[in-house]
Amino acid sequence: AGVYGLIGYGGTDTVMAAMPIAIANRMPYVGPQSGTSALRNNSKYVINIRASSVDEITALVNFALMQGLTKFSVMYQNDSFGVQGVAALQTALAAANLKLLSSGAFPTQNIGLVNAALAQLLSGALPFVPEAILVWTVSQVGSVNLITAAMTVLPQSTIFLCSSAVGDSFPSAFPTTGSRVYVTQILPQFANTNYTVVQNYTSAMRAVNLSAVNSFFSFEAYISAKVAIATMQRMRAEDLPYNAAFVNALYQQSTFIFDELVVGPFSLAVTMTINGTTSTTLCNQGMKQVWISSCLGGKYVGLPHETFFFARG
Repeated sequence: AGVYGLIGYGGTDTVMAAMPIAIANRMPYVGPQSGTSALRNNSKYVINIRASSVDEITALVNFALMQGLTKFSVMYQNDSFGVQGVAALQTALAAANLKLLSSGAFPTQNIGLVNAALAQLLSGALPFVPEAILVWTVSQVGSVNLITAAMTVLPQSTIFLCSSAVGDSFPSAFPTTGSRVYVTQILPQFANTNYTVVQNYTSAMRAVNLSAVNSFFSFEAYISAKVAIATMQRMRAEDLPYNAAFVNALYQQSTFIFDELVVGPFSLAVTMTINGTTSTTLCNQGMKQVWISSCLGGKYVGLPHETFFFARG
């Protein structure tokens, strides 16, 4: 019988290892839990549900600009994830006619060097002081250590912008200073009553285990599973081979709506015009919505206008 398809898997290293296997065997790979650009516009068999890391950074920059902030610095882990984040930040700033003020990097495997990276960032910003610092690392400990150290030397007006990768427990590190720390999420907050899908996810978790704790990781997997189920419901028993039929059904459906949450449109051919040049590309990412929360009081608190939408492409 063999493997029909893949779904889920968390972390960039894991999903990047799974991607070539799926493509080589023409298997649908639904909902890899990573924001890396390498998964996007790559193959119709890789079906991304969540917003990308680039989308997250663009949302954070737009949020800071709305606060009137214009002096941006970045602290990043010195690997492909971090370098990609710096490039996305520079692109978002260029769209606002701004340049990156300064940066500091630390080795992925040595988060103890964040103080040296912070010193690099601060000296590079002189004679200015950063107003917003993007902290681009998948290490929760590294993020906490950096922000904690930076708060001791920077004005209280400086804010910190973090990736969804920092995890569910991240705000607890900032019980009194969390109003200065902002984090992206790629799905609505659990307290967001505007989305029935949040309530349905919570009910599904409790049906499995009454003591289950909501997490963004499992919420993302829940949405990926709903997309997979909805796609299979469109297939017919005589559609063979099943893997090709699944992919065809998904792109034919294009857009999925779960309560108020829209996933899609997916498209095999999106026409884009950049600098006068028109080209056709694949859109294999369903969502480009990003939600932003503060860490006020040591917990995630959604902003009054927490949703940022991006043009699909």
